[in-house]
Amino acid sequence: MSTAEITRPGCDTLFTAICSLLSEGSETLEPIELFEVMRTQTSARGYTDEPVSDEDVHRILEAATWAPNANNRQLWEFIVIRDAAVKKGLADLYRKSLALIIDSAPGDVAAFDSRTAPKAMIRWSMNLAETLEDVPVIVVVGWDLAGSPHSPDGIFKVFRDETVYTGVMPAVQNLMLAARGLGLGTCLTTVANIYEGKVKELLEVPASVRLVAMIPVGYPTEPFSPRKRIPVAEKLHADRW
Repeated sequence: MSTAEITRPGCDTLFTAICSLLSEGSETLEPIELFEVMRTQTSARGYTDEPVSDEDVHRILEAATWAPNANNRQLWEFIVIRDAAVKKGLADLYRKSLALIIDSAPGDVAAFDSRTAPKAMIRWSMNLAETLEDVPVIVVVGWDLAGSPHSPDGIFKVFRDETVYTGVMPAVQNLMLAARGLGLGTCLTTVANIYEGKVKELLEVPASVRLVAMIPVGYPTEPFSPRKRIPVAEKLHADRW
């Protein structure tokens, strides 16, 4: 594929070109357009035991690093976990964290918008917690604050803390979109951050690194399908709230 083909105008065309590069060498994977990837990207909470190749993991992490980020400092860090004992330890902490969240949640599920399927979300979250150690790959995303130019004290403290949204989260979304382009499922979860200290101890994470998210990666048990969402018209505000 020529450079001219890759850089020609059109978001869908560009993303198709990127997917073609990511899937180079695969005889079974067809490129997917950007909007179809986003429309069918699921939070997969059930995975098969089919292995995920090192090559595919490298591809999705490389795609993650293409993300725009604050001051181009690229402060993201990725821990790829395959070891069974480490996954078991992480899963135990995840289950403890989820139990705390569920215990502290409002008891009346009816209080939630039924269109968000709260009961199904709890059920699938429990399924992920129960099977997390069996997921082929878990990626823990970190944010190395040692590279931040802002003081952790005074008026810049809040600003510094909020740069995670511009500095790391775009890479997380890139990672998940790239995984979907390769036919892999992911789920963005911050549940285990409740026990961040214990997770960092388990993974031997330096003190300067803050944990941002944990992302299981594997082939989902449920097929990719269009997401049901509250209509954008209900969330849209023109000029003012």
